[in-house]
Amino acid sequence: MDRRRALITGGAKGMGKEFTKLLLNQDYQVWILDNDQSSLAQFKTEFQTEIQAGDLRITGLDLLDFSAVTAFQYELESQWGHLSLLINNAGVVFGGEFSRVELSNHWKTIDINLKSLITITHLFLPLLQRDPKSLLIQMASVTGLMGLAYGTTYSASKWGVVGFSEALREELRVTSASSPHICIVCPNYIDTGMFDGSKHPIFMPKL
Repeated sequence: MDRRRALITGGAKGMGKEFTKLLLNQDYQVWILDNDQSSLAQFKTEFQTEIQAGDLRITGLDLLDFSAVTAFQYELESQWGHLSLLINNAGVVFGGEFSRVELSNHWKTIDINLKSLITITHLFLPLLQRDPKSLLIQMASVTGLMGLAYGTTYSASKWGVVGFSEALREELRVTSASSPHICIVCPNYIDTGMFDGSKHPIFMPKL
């Protein structure tokens, strides 16, 4: 197996950017997916050296566009052949009283936080399984373990991530698949701007 390779969704900002820095320092080749054009432009400026060296690749992509995501999967497979690490980091939150949040935003939360995560996992699992030491990191939330008032659909989406990932882990165990190892991350609020204006529970400050 040649150089370790990582794919990060929602990688141009927040935790995705921190993951990128960490992995580049550990000699990974990293491929970023994001659909936020402003963040992508800033990201490209910040990581010019790594991009020019071929250590970092960036693709602007709508994760809800199944045809575009499928085409990207073929592109990555043809150029890399395998994945050592996949970090499903893309996510959105629309806080507020359930009945006052637009229904379209409830569905967008489910689509991005859960549906796109399942899509990416399905398409790239075969590439992860080509590396016997590969790792799949599913970014969930503490709200996937306990309900969050004024974040109902966000909680629902993260419960879905936890349930889906635990079931997939068990399925891989039952079928004696050697990889990937699945890590479900359930942090408290993280100070990346995503939860600006929110009130975190007492004794649980932002990370």
